[in-house]
Amino acid sequence: MLSEGYGVDVNAAAFANDGFTFAIGTDDGEIIIWDSDLEFEVMRISAHDAWIRALDFSPDTLYVASAGNDNTIRIFNTDTGEHIRTLSGHTDAILAIDYISEGPDNAILSASEDTDIGFWDADTSEMLGILEDHTGSV
Repeated sequence: MLSEGYGVDVNAAAFANDGFTFAIGTDDGEIIIWDSDLEFEVMRISAHDAWIRALDFSPDTLYVASAGNDNTIRIFNTDTGEHIRTLSGHTDAILAIDYISEGPDNAILSASEDTDIGFWDADTSEMLGILEDHTGSV
């Protein structure tokens, strides 16, 4: 089991569109990026102070976004590990994120335990829209 090799729980995983890059998110807030074709760890990114619950790569694989128990989405450069920006607006843990390949460039959808679904511009950190007041976590 993968999580046994790290000494932490793996809570999220995502494959990039390139077909060989993948990332895992841990309960200690770390993103680990792997090259599955060459079978080696590319980098580790200290991303959050709390659990990572969701990961996704941008359609061009230049960025990886992570979300979790700290109520934020954080975007990192996949070549350098540099923190690019933080998207804030949810009031509870974010359970899922998805880069959208249709519509605005670098748009992200997020679903949270605060019962809201957010629609974000990943280039400006602006929340473009929100679907509010679901009866439970989304």
